[in-house]
Amino acid sequence: MVKKYILLSLCVGAILFFLIIGLAEAGTATVRGKVTESNGTTPVAGAQVMIRVKGVEIDSASCNVDFPWKTKIVKTDTKGNYQANILFPNIVQIAFEAEVIIANSVPFKKGRAELRFYGKPPVNNASYRVDVRLTACNKCVVVQGDVSDQETGVAVNLGTLYIMAPGSGQYIPLHSDGHYKACIDLGSSSTGNVTLLALARSQVDYNDKEIKTSVTKGKVYTYDFALQRVKNTGYIRGTVIDANTGKPIPYALVRRSDIGTTAALTYCVTDSLGRYSIPAYITGGSIVTTGAHTDFDALSPYYRQVKRVSARTGDVVRVDFEMIRK
Repeated sequence: MVKKYILLSLCVGAILFFLIIGLAEAGTATVRGKVTESNGTTPVAGAQVMIRVKGVEIDSASCNVDFPWKTKIVKTDTKGNYQANILFPNIVQIAFEAEVIIANSVPFKKGRAELRFYGKPPVNNASYRVDVRLTACNKCVVVQGDVSDQETGVAVNLGTLYIMAPGSGQYIPLHSDGHYKACIDLGSSSTGNVTLLALARSQVDYNDKEIKTSVTKGKVYTYDFALQRVKNTGYIRGTVIDANTGKPIPYALVRRSDIGTTAALTYCVTDSLGRYSIPAYITGGSIVTTGAHTDFDALSPYYRQVKRVSARTGDVVRVDFEMIRK
């Protein structure tokens, strides 16, 4: 029996490449801007602006524990201006994004703009401007709805909705209340087949749920998702600290991929206490091998670490990291 367990452990050996792209603090920024019509001058009053902090070049389906990248929603005033205070992680690879979708008239209108940060994180207590110019979408539909836990009914907000439409695909982050809203351009068609795929990755792992539907331009559709929890899921969990100070390192990026490949499967960000939790998917009675890679080593103040992990189906394996500064 022991030999069987040893063999299974060897079969599911995994590699974790670890990159720290952040420091140990978070900040608050004021994001302000103006929403205008396509001419860039006519203000749009009462528009709903979705403001979010996102990781640049990081898969939007990242898993995390209490990472504060939550969508904030505000409305423009009579002059088309908006303003919101948002919490951001002190890392060098993020963007402030503002998105507007107006679906109370036909054709629909949409607009999106972002401010990216490379090399330096945003400045704490600073103000940043992100203006949004709307464009008319003659062949657009709007899909919206809520994502919840099937067992508890509680909103699921650590995840995304992936939308596959004719000739395009897009990831839509879930709001803090589990709600989503997206504008889909049907291109040259007035109707089309669309697939909605709900993806949720956190300390609770969920089965992906898919809805296939036919849509028509100029209409608003509502699709809710009740996600089922994955049973007997394995996890790789641990804490990341600074080797010199012993302090936890929040906003550290963990990536997983199969042994021998460079394709990352899941991205996970440590929480405010430096903790991470990566669900390990079950395939053929064993945990899929995992690992990671990155193109942003130059931005990290720490050396990369690699650790090999062995586990059995349903195991929770602890892997801690003491990061050494360059």
